[in-house]
Amino acid sequence: MNGTCFFYYNNRKSSLAYIREVLLPALSPSVQVVFVERREVDAGPDGKYLAKMLGEVKERKGFPYLLKIIDGQVIECSVNNQFYSIMIGRKPLSPLLDRINAFYKAA
Repeated sequence: MNGTCFFYYNNRKSSLAYIREVLLPALSPSVQVVFVERREVDAGPDGKYLAKMLGEVKERKGFPYLLKIIDGQVIECSVNNQFYSIMIGRKPLSPLLDRINAFYKAA
């Protein structure tokens, strides 16, 4: 799974439609999207592994989380503050997409 990138989001009502209708279509098709409802990860047969990765996030700053696997290590980043600032303020999505893409590309 080295090099695999994940985008975790949850079922928070205020952001669910925005994520599904605006943000997810703008993500690279190579990013694996993981939906979290309450504490349950909806990810098919890999769900337990993906839930464990999420459970080991060190800095709990809130969804959405970006995770990637590099050399067997899980690297994570919360984009919560920037995401909600853009969504609530009806600001352009491009700065957030730039940050997401930079995170996934950085080795």
